Amino acid sequence: IKATGSREVQNEKDADLLFYVYPSRFEAGRAVSFVEEITVNIKKGKRIIVADIDPKGDVQGGDKVFTNELGKRGVLRELNGYASWNTAGNTIGTALPHGVVFALAQAKLMKSKDTANRVQAAQDWFVFHRVLDDFYYHTLVRAEAKNFIAQNKWNPFRLSDAETEKVEQFSQKLMLESFTELSNIYFGGDKNDLPKNSMCQEASNMTFDLPWNRTFEAEIDFQIICRN
Repeated sequence: IKATGSREVQNEKDADLLFYVYPSRFEAGRAVSFVEEITVNIKKGKRIIVADIDPKGDVQGGDKVFTNELGKRGVLRELNGYASWNTAGNTIGTALPHGVVFALAQAKLMKSKDTANRVQAAQDWFVFHRVLDDFYYHTLVRAEAKNFIAQNKWNPFRLSDAETEKVEQFSQKLMLESFTELSNIYFGGDKNDLPKNSMCQEASNMTFDLPWNRTFEAEIDFQIICRN
């Protein structure tokens, strides 16, 4: 918290941001109640940062029940910050500064319509990318890719260029399906519910590859389409 230039306060009424750390994926029913609390506070106008952490540290990626519930409630786009990496340090170290920087941008840079759209486009890209990478790729698609590699009896830690290309092709199809699904969840609400000053309504042109000849890291890019 100090590293972001922020400080913790004891009274929620004094807070500019609420930081939710979710380490409870092994507690039955906790995901739903946790997201319910987040949703209630968002409806109250609170700015929320979410860090989804695997408490055992043996999984890289977001929790299925928790992430699906965030999508179901339509709050992904309302988050100031989000991450669900492979370690608590990486996750918190991404979500917290992300949310703080966006809060500063909201306070300082939203008077000009052009600047506001650029800020919102950057925010949409980053949140969308985190969910697409942390949850859809690492939790869902990567598991399928690892099975594909095992079926072909390849070394998952040192794929050849030819093997990598085949894994990329296999994963690309699944990622495109995931990209479409997330686009519908993230941008699919009533256009009247879009963030104020934003004309960003669509994600497109996704690209995907495995730059290190293994599935541990994926390079994912896309465009956020905004209209004036």
